[in-house]
Amino acid sequence: MARAHHIDTAATADEAAAWFVRLRDPALSDAERVAFADWLRQEPDRAAAMQQMGAIWDSLDALPDPRRMPSRPAPQGFFTRRHVLAGVGLSAVAGIVGWSQWRAGDIATALGEHRRTAFATGASLHLDSLSAVDIVPNEPHPTATLRAGQVFVATDRAAGAEVVLQLPFGAVTAGTAAFNLKLERRRALVAVESGRVLVKRQQGPALELRPNTELAFGRLLVEQPRALPSYRIAPWRDGRLIFDRTLLVDVIDDINRNRPGQVLIGDPRLDDLLVTGTFEASAGDDALLAIAETFSLKTLHISAGLTVLFRA
Repeated sequence: MARAHHIDTAATADEAAAWFVRLRDPALSDAERVAFADWLRQEPDRAAAMQQMGAIWDSLDALPDPRRMPSRPAPQGFFTRRHVLAGVGLSAVAGIVGWSQWRAGDIATALGEHRRTAFATGASLHLDSLSAVDIVPNEPHPTATLRAGQVFVATDRAAGAEVVLQLPFGAVTAGTAAFNLKLERRRALVAVESGRVLVKRQQGPALELRPNTELAFGRLLVEQPRALPSYRIAPWRDGRLIFDRTLLVDVIDDINRNRPGQVLIGDPRLDDLLVTGTFEASAGDDALLAIAETFSLKTLHISAGLTVLFRA
């Protein structure tokens, strides 16, 4: 019996090591998240095995957060965490490169960094943490493409010389205006602080937005503008996160934009939970605790850099 228990424990350790690598892969699929949630619930010792893998990872050569620093090759012959995990049964671990990768734009911010930059004559951009834009300075209509995160745009240009902000779901044009543009998983949000902004969507007519209005739009989503109080326009500039029936998957993206390490929703069946609340951007752990208590979720702290949310 003791021998059988040892085999089961070794098998669990190998499976946990494999899952540890897969969870850190930016290409992790929804089907894999479902499989992980099901695997985790089947045996009580699997959560502990995952934490053991994380402890091994944390105890060895500490790699910098890939969102803070460019990756560098390990010195030749150096004994790294990857080798340790490979020793417990992983052959694909060489593919690990971190979890927070996006197409680096012409301008990209690191974790915790806010950056202001000139966009064109009379126009500027203020990027949130972990945000990226490409800029094409064509006159009379300079164009910026938002690749990730969010940006606050301030522009004071003459009619006929408007700036253009491109998104996967359409484009935003403005002459004299101040507005926030945010890219979420399934939609974009435009919130206007002052001036007028024209939104051209892939479906439906163009819409003009005026101050204290917000529009959510996506490939299939067509909504009407709604009133938005001024304090909810780009609250990230004041260090706050404000959610109003926001999808959990988008809430977690905001938390990850302001917190070292990575929080992952371990089961895609939780992605569409609706979250309402206000949190300090620097208090990501408090936000996670409140969300877990509200929806009866568990937080599995696998390592210093990886936390997984799943249903209790």
